[in-house]
Amino acid sequence: MSTRQVADVLNCTPARVLAALKRHGITIDSRRQAIPPLPADAPTMFALYVTQRLDDATIAQQYNVPTSRVTKRRRELGVHRPRAPMPRRSIPAAPAPVELQRLYVDDGRTLEQIARENHTSTTVVRRWLEDAQIPIQPRTSREHRKQLDPVLVAELYQEREWGAAEIAASLDVGIRLVLRTLHDHGVPVRRGGSPSRAPSRATIDPRLTALYADPEITSMLRRHRIPRREQPGSITDRFPEAAPVTESFLREAYLQIGLAATHIEQLTGQPAERILGLLHASSVPVRSAGSFSPWYLRHRPGT
Repeated sequence: MSTRQVADVLNCTPARVLAALKRHGITIDSRRQAIPPLPADAPTMFALYVTQRLDDATIAQQYNVPTSRVTKRRRELGVHRPRAPMPRRSIPAAPAPVELQRLYVDDGRTLEQIARENHTSTTVVRRWLEDAQIPIQPRTSREHRKQLDPVLVAELYQEREWGAAEIAASLDVGIRLVLRTLHDHGVPVRRGGSPSRAPSRATIDPRLTALYADPEITSMLRRHRIPRREQPGSITDRFPEAAPVTESFLREAYLQIGLAATHIEQLTGQPAERILGLLHASSVPVRSAGSFSPWYLRHRPGT
């Protein structure tokens, strides 16, 4: 018997049979047995493969030949199944207008977020909002971008020698907006970031200092038993384990004090994305992504 036949009898793989033969010192016949021919013409193969829709393995069992012989013979005869068109994904039913109003207007969800929750595209969500007669916010353009005070940014960057990342953290914006403000107003941007300074100064986040300097925030942290981590370093350095947050803490921090999700991340170590998810789960209206937080507007420089 061949190794394949022995494997069929013992209900194992041919490789395992070969390993057992070598282990017991049995000589292995290296001569390959001739594969039996496949007596199937083109009409027979067409009837089996196309009409009855049998696969190559099932046809091989009927003729007692390896599957590779069926595949090779079928290709020689040019027998192929017609390619069926890909099924189109059905568009889900639109939520009720009241639900769309709550998601898009009250909760401040974006088109991408609503589309992801309903397993569809932003084009479909836009059509839902238009059918429900809900005004859609215009796409972001240069005139709709958030603008920074160029005098303040230039003073922080040139006079105080802050880096772009420090200015972005202090103003609660992205670093790209800071760099674009510098470029648009002709402020020379240093190559490679800010000049060399003392290590302790470079690792201090001005936004974190401002948060811990607010007595309303420190009082809230004491009430909810969240430790103060004022030492310099990244969030993971300050919070090896994130502090647990409750719904009452999130409501007080986000609604009453007016902190942003990134501020709560700095104070608890919880990721900002998880903070937003917990706010949505608690039915807390979330502000739009392009707006300043009320806390920042109260404490921004010059106010």
